[in-house]
Amino acid sequence: MRLETDRLILTTPRKKDALEVFAHRTDKQATLFTGGIPSLSWPEFEQYYFRRCDDEEEKKRHIYSVILKASGKYIGYCGFQYCKILKGTEILFGYSSQYWGNGYAFEAAGALLSYGMETLGYDRVVAAVNPRNPASEKILMKLGMTFAGPVEWPDQGSVNRYEIGKERFLEQKKS
Repeated sequence: MRLETDRLILTTPRKKDALEVFAHRTDKQATLFTGGIPSLSWPEFEQYYFRRCDDEEEKKRHIYSVILKASGKYIGYCGFQYCKILKGTEILFGYSSQYWGNGYAFEAAGALLSYGMETLGYDRVVAAVNPRNPASEKILMKLGMTFAGPVEWPDQGSVNRYEIGKERFLEQKKS
């Protein structure tokens, strides 16, 4: 799978990005609310990541690397997964902290939400955001997602649940 926006490419994970992915996943600031893999050493992570890149089942998942078109550099991830806690398909994203504040998360998530609703046929997409992460919460609201109440999240306590239905998404896309 490959999606393109003006500045970004969303694609299945690429082996050549392993070191950048490792740096992102071990960046304490970038993974404060998304989690990381701090228990793996670089050689262990590289083997783990390469196995995931080669795994056919992993390729069917909808978690994509976000690549800057201008440089071809990995800057983060964006994707969908089923979340038992939220009882629905969750949109998620995480970016290396040096790329924050450039609108990349909104740009990628908007393209992905279109893909999910229009191509994958999702009727509703949900998200969870820690209230101490206002930048991500702002992105969800800018995408047209609405606050649907608090939910208890392991290791984070109460987080905010957001959601958007296909009908609302398509209507807002027209305007």
